[in-house]
Amino acid sequence: MTNPKLEHSDEQLLRVDEVADLFRTTTRTVYRWLHSGKISGTKIGREWLIPRQSLTLLADSEVSHQLTPATGKKTTFSIAEGDHLLALAPQREAVVGLTAKVIEMGLQKQCRIFAACWWYHPDELRQLLRTLGLPAETLEAEGWLEIGDFGAVLANEGMGGVLRAWDNQIERLKQDSRPLWGTGAPCVVDCWGDEPAQLVEFEANLDDMLQPIENAVVICVYALSDFVPNLRRLGALISEHTGVLLWSETDLILLRPQQFSL
Repeated sequence: MTNPKLEHSDEQLLRVDEVADLFRTTTRTVYRWLHSGKISGTKIGREWLIPRQSLTLLADSEVSHQLTPATGKKTTFSIAEGDHLLALAPQREAVVGLTAKVIEMGLQKQCRIFAACWWYHPDELRQLLRTLGLPAETLEAEGWLEIGDFGAVLANEGMGGVLRAWDNQIERLKQDSRPLWGTGAPCVVDCWGDEPAQLVEFEANLDDMLQPIENAVVICVYALSDFVPNLRRLGALISEHTGVLLWSETDLILLRPQQFSL
């Protein structure tokens, strides 16, 4: 069904930020659509102007669809290709459960999953996946799921080793036609306690690596309670992501950068 907002808009030409608002995505994604030819536009100076009629087919395509979890209840947001999201669980105890839910969402989209375990053992994640009805070992054997022990990588090789591991996953996209759906939970205290500023540096570097990549989504899971002593650090992390995914036991809500504007 065609997006009604597009049919009834009086604007013949739209700016990049207006297209991002229509599709509930980021301006970075719209620029990717322009450069890849998914949509057409005219560049005047530094600004792109996009004909409204060129968006009609895009409104019906896969980039604007909603996710449907196994429960059959639709979520109220759309995750776009190239997203690098920050997901917040309310407490530390809920982080592994949210990570498992993120993996479930990626499998429903038929993506290849890479899950990085930072401060908890990979077997704990496998157990939660089995609880959700997802046979972790079978998925691993069939190449749909790879679980990495980033706690060990960080201890042995530092931040550079972690970034190289992500780079290896991105390089695999050249040989694997399936999109990459990555997730991890680099805990502020357990992983970066001695050098917390490196956490923001890590996320900034990862975001730079992901910017030119279209067929990948990475969702970084954190516990909101870990930021209570230092909310400024949370603000710095938000700026290195394309959106914030908030989770309770019953709901998922995605906030985009424009929704934080005052």
